[in-house]
Amino acid sequence: TVAQAQALDGMLARRGRKIDYVVSLDVPVEALVERLSGRATCPVCQTPYHPINNPPKQPGICDNDGATLVIRPDDAPDRVRQRLVEYDNKTSLLTGYYNARGLLRCIDGIGSPDEVEGRIVSALRDEVTRGPASP
Repeated sequence: TVAQAQALDGMLARRGRKIDYVVSLDVPVEALVERLSGRATCPVCQTPYHPINNPPKQPGICDNDGATLVIRPDDAPDRVRQRLVEYDNKTSLLTGYYNARGLLRCIDGIGSPDEVEGRIVSALRDEVTRGPASP
């Protein structure tokens, strides 16, 4: 929340520090729904699975111990969409707070973890090389 961000700013200022940049990963809602829905976990060993990114060898069965995988009710597509609306309502104020201060860096969050990490590193490296934007 903005109140938490302001409290963090105050805490850092008391230590002589500040936030240089804030990274926001931009991912379309339907891509997030695809990523978040369908997640399943083994109730015995807690191994996570996903039908696209990390499917079990046998659908619905843990590779490690043969237990039946469990999908949380919160991971149903309609619940994921509802959670994303709630998140967006809270986060839009926060991104506005950091954007107004010139600290927000929006990064395309589609791709492999390595690709997204590369974009983040590149954006931050470019900022360090170029220096902060003038007010």
